[in-house]
Amino acid sequence: MVPNLVLYVIMGFFGYLAYGSQTKSSVTLNLPQTGLIGDLIRILMAGSIFTTYPLCNYIVVEQLWHKNLALRFEDNKRVIFWEYVFRTALTCANIACCIAIPNLELVMAFTGSLMVPTLGIWFPSIIYTLTFWNKYTGIKFAFFLSRTIIIMIVGVFASVISLSTTVREIYGTAF
Repeated sequence: MVPNLVLYVIMGFFGYLAYGSQTKSSVTLNLPQTGLIGDLIRILMAGSIFTTYPLCNYIVVEQLWHKNLALRFEDNKRVIFWEYVFRTALTCANIACCIAIPNLELVMAFTGSLMVPTLGIWFPSIIYTLTFWNKYTGIKFAFFLSRTIIIMIVGVFASVISLSTTVREIYGTAF
């Protein structure tokens, strides 16, 4: 994922340098849509999605299939066939959701505004606190606890700001 992340960051950075405030939600929409360069861009983007999609769905398939559904098919001789059926159905369901939602970028922003503060700030702070609760005493414990409280306040602030901004954008486009 690191090479793909670096490519996306470079593309976004130079796209914003090239188009400034006229940059669309996906910088590839600013690029030529026809001709050799447009075709090359679409091929490269399809290749990028083709390589990252299995990585993103790996954990989902691991949890749903290998830890749950495969147990129901362990006596079946066609386990591999049913695993591919499951993977295909999962992919088709994902694509159907993307097609059915008219403004997918707002749904992605809403999901990100809920998940990034939660998974990036709150959970690590809570897990760290619960893990090392007994390690500190006295003034070190007070510092430890105050640091956790400050991080949680920052997390709440980040969550409120990002969620309110996203809801305002969704409300603005809906009405």
